[in-house]
Amino acid sequence: MVAERLGTEWQVRPEGMNGRQLPDLPCDEKWIRPLLRDLHAGDVFSVMLGTNDLLVTTEPDAAEPVRRMRAFLHFLRAEMPETGILVIAPPWVGSEQSRDPAILRYRETGREMNEGFRQEALRAGAFFADAAQWQIDLSADQVHFSEKGHRQFAGNMTEILQAITGSAEEGGGKKAVWK
Repeated sequence: MVAERLGTEWQVRPEGMNGRQLPDLPCDEKWIRPLLRDLHAGDVFSVMLGTNDLLVTTEPDAAEPVRRMRAFLHFLRAEMPETGILVIAPPWVGSEQSRDPAILRYRETGREMNEGFRQEALRAGAFFADAAQWQIDLSADQVHFSEKGHRQFAGNMTEILQAITGSAEEGGGKKAVWK
């Protein structure tokens, strides 16, 4: 959807994978390096991870995904100092109307994590967007995007990528990769 909205001036490579978590460096470098191979100055590497890091435990703690994001951003800056980095904090799970204390705990921990991601992006000189503020429509599981939510996300991503790099008409060959 993002590629369709941005047009032929852009090369968009979605690299999402179900269940993916923030990398645990250095052991996860093997799947990261191929993603960076073709990126250059003016390109944008986007990352929206963290939800699975919280959901794999019954006692979610924002500190661990924030630590991993810090290490990941440090790694990315060292590997590609001239490439733009966009950190997208994920939407929170569930809703505030939920009566399930576990969902509310994951939601609150997601807020803490997103704030930590904002701070880490700032320290790393990366761009930041908080998708929790986009009011993405979620599916019945209250974790994954609905079809409408995917359209909402694509619209927001398009606007952000164009703002970061300038108008899509201004230059050719831009690449956007996100995980």
